[in-house]
Amino acid sequence: MSRRTETLGRLRMLPLHAERLSVGRLPRALFRKLRGRAREVRFFHRVDDPESLLILEGLVRLRVHVPLSIELIVVPEPSADFDPEPARSMARKRRDAHELSIRHGLEPLPETIEAPPPARVRMIQATLLAAEAKEERLVLASELGRALFRDDGERIAEAARDLPPLSSLDLRLTLEANYKRLRSDGFYEGACFSSESERFIGVESLGDFEARVRGIDEPERSPARHRRPGPFVRQRVVFLGSLERASDAMGFLALHPHRDSLELHAELIRPFRFEGMRVPEERLERDRREAFEFARRAGLRFGPFHEQNELGMARAHALFALGRDQGNAVDLLATIYRAIWLEARDFSSEGDLMRVASDAALGEEIAREAVARSGEPGLMPPLATERLEELELPEGPVFCGQGFAYSGLDRFPLLMARLSRTS
Repeated sequence: MSRRTETLGRLRMLPLHAERLSVGRLPRALFRKLRGRAREVRFFHRVDDPESLLILEGLVRLRVHVPLSIELIVVPEPSADFDPEPARSMARKRRDAHELSIRHGLEPLPETIEAPPPARVRMIQATLLAAEAKEERLVLASELGRALFRDDGERIAEAARDLPPLSSLDLRLTLEANYKRLRSDGFYEGACFSSESERFIGVESLGDFEARVRGIDEPERSPARHRRPGPFVRQRVVFLGSLERASDAMGFLALHPHRDSLELHAELIRPFRFEGMRVPEERLERDRREAFEFARRAGLRFGPFHEQNELGMARAHALFALGRDQGNAVDLLATIYRAIWLEARDFSSEGDLMRVASDAALGEEIAREAVARSGEPGLMPPLATERLEELELPEGPVFCGQGFAYSGLDRFPLLMARLSRTS
């Protein structure tokens, strides 16, 4: 089986797999309703992650409409092989927490949140694990999380005195066991939950979960709302992304239709794996899954795609570098993204490369020059760390402009809201 056939086969299974899951859930959901039982939710909570706190409070609020039995499982930071830039990942979450809390109709978090002291984080972890009652743990997690992010060390110490925490050894062993549970559920970091064989990651997934459990088409805070942005005032928006990541492609293709309303600029970067950092296959698979789900919600097509080899990627980079000076770099990048992630074009094939160049209205000479000069340092984009370090952002589709910088598909609704607010 060729690499292309294997890739296409795996992609075709995505919607079929999702359909099988939904059919398999029906008997359990009907049985639960007939018995009048609450829907079970397994929530993996990272106490120093403000997004995890917002998920918790969103789930608790949802119990007004739907009976939920929430099991809160305290987990530590993700393993180093999954997140090579943990400091940037958490800085991103702290920076966006205030906007996210307002967007989801929750009590606003502080506009500025500093990295919390590790000792306070451990104290909250131990206190929550010592709370045996399920409801008590939920209340404490919300109260102590709010105290942590407003720098209220006294409230955290008071809770530790009222409820003696676990020992350091018990804390470490329990967190390790909880992280194994998280991985066995198919997750890699906190701020996520599962319910009836479905997995939900990040605060933006609350909208999908609410729509599912309440049986409504689209709640007010659904991520699907970014399909109906308001009119934009023309302003500069810079996109930073790589050709190798499906999520970068979907983020750019979702913004591309609004290019006439914005001053949109596009820059390519090379992802961390080109800097010698090991990126697990599970993380790449999660990126593709996230791109697939985003495309489904946004009404975009995703697949069939072709995973480019080193030669194909070098030629794609060369085509972009040489072609952007000949015309519209934004439309050229959209054409290349579609070729890789929607049309399964193989850039190591000169025939496919010529067809992509033709689709982008580039001359045959540009395509042949891309073949001849592929791999030249001057035609390769900068490494991710070189561009993202100044923005203090992790990998992901990055959108930045005057007064804002967002990273990740899960921040696309914030971007749309920001661009609409300026109109």
